[in-house]
Amino acid sequence: MGNSMTKSELLAELYGRLPTFRERDCMDAAGVIIDTMSQTLVEGGRIEIRGFGSFGLKYLQIILIG
Repeated sequence: MGNSMTKSELLAELYGRLPTFRERDCMDAAGVIIDTMSQTLVEGGRIEIRGFGSFGLKYLQIILIG
């Protein structure tokens, strides 16, 4: 299902691309973004990142046969 990236890998990428930022600042920024996105999904919201994609949760009804 494609490539995935861990939070640690994301932080390393941010820190590598933003060398003028302190590592702690990159960690804080990524944490805020991930926490905000997670909370939005938990609350039933939808996330749209222009030029990238959108995220949302779908709940499917389970049908038990038997």
